Amino acid sequence: MSPRVLQPSRAELEARRARLLARLAMSRDELDRAADSGALTGEQYWLLEDIRSIEFLLGTDDDGG
Repeated sequence: MSPRVLQPSRAELEARRARLLARLAMSRDELDRAADSGALTGEQYWLLEDIRSIEFLLGTDDDGG
């Protein structure tokens, strides 16, 4: 039996991104500014990485595109 690959819907990905931003209590712009200035905590950094991964899957990432 091969492993099952989960494919969340766009709505599920958007909801997860919103939950992560709510957990941070920051807007995406505030999070980017904090990252640019090196002012993220370890948890904030990992949540930002999750958000960036979600945005990549949604096709809304700003890197290289």
